Amino acid sequence: MDGHLVASLATTVVTVIGAVGISSWRLSVSQSRSIGRLEGKMDGYDKRLEGFCGRVDTLSKRMNGLLDNVPKRKR
Repeated sequence: MDGHLVASLATTVVTVIGAVGISSWRLSVSQSRSIGRLEGKMDGYDKRLEGFCGRVDTLSKRMNGLLDNVPKRKR
């Protein structure tokens, strides 16, 4: 009788440990994929921001050139 109880308990423990191990592995893989997607999106936003900053810099240079070429009034 004790042998059946030990075998049943051992099978249950192995099953539970396997289920917990597999679910935690799936969770870590899922998180890694999510982090990878998030990093990709952040890289895209960084590139867009760099492009925006470049356009603002160009516009600023043009405005400064325009203002430098406007004749100044004498007071």
